[in-house]
Amino acid sequence: MRSQSRRSKEAARAATDGSWSWSDVGRALGRTKQAAHEKLRARVHDELAKGLSKLEESEERGHAKIARRAKRGRDGLDRAAAVSPKVDSARQRIDEWEEQQHAKLDRNLGKARDEIERADQSVANKPDRKT
Repeated sequence: MRSQSRRSKEAARAATDGSWSWSDVGRALGRTKQAAHEKLRARVHDELAKGLSKLEESEERGHAKIARRAKRGRDGLDRAAAVSPKVDSARQRIDEWEEQQHAKLDRNLGKARDEIERADQSVANKPDRKT
């Protein structure tokens, strides 16, 4: 049973990422192209949804980590004995760093979301080519 499941996953990946058509996948699994597409499309979609969920969790953790690091830096400056232009400048650099890190994380996560969405659309819309 496990090898069938593994084979199904590999076939689904080959159909969506590679050059295999749904007819090829169906033949490999001993099914029609329609049956293969119906069964595996849902499986791939579920895997992509899990990936998106993990991405969202990572986003929360990433933003929280950036905020904690910036807070530690600000707290260290607050403990400084004297207020000086150097402390104000350091505080400004921390604020800029935090803003840049949040923006960078958002860009990277946006790219990952786009990639997941494209993969999901590929599964749903991939036409069957004649072999």
